[in-house]
Amino acid sequence: MFPTILNYNGGCSVMLSQSKNACWQELVEMYTRMKRFGPPPVASTFNTLLNGMLLLGNLLDGLLIFELMLREGLQDNVFQWLDFMQSNGCKPNVIMYTIIVKFLFDNGKFEEAMDFVNKMEREGCNLDLFTYNVILRELFHRDRLDDISELI
Repeated sequence: MFPTILNYNGGCSVMLSQSKNACWQELVEMYTRMKRFGPPPVASTFNTLLNGMLLLGNLLDGLLIFELMLREGLQDNVFQWLDFMQSNGCKPNVIMYTIIVKFLFDNGKFEEAMDFVNKMEREGCNLDLFTYNVILRELFHRDRLDDISELI
């Protein structure tokens, strides 16, 4: 009998609840097995991992999971998760915003990405060197030299 998505998600939950020192490597191996042999990870898998990383205070790994969700095409879930975080008082940082902006650019959603940059600034999150690099790269690829001059 092959494991189901419920088995994997349950395993993730158990590992994360066992201790504050949950073995990240074991979770990565479980995720890799799911990708390789099935069943493929779904939104609930990522939510379990993301919740666990945030509860453990492992924000950098949480951001990696966030980026994986985007790569897996779960952007609707990512935006829901972002709304959920904000409604619970967790303010997204420049790294999280930059990951989303880059994802939107990479998927041809230029206007949506620029709207997100504006949202980022409205919410008081200052763009950093990496964010500017992502924006400038996209503007260059789109041959929008006037916009580059304006940004610089």
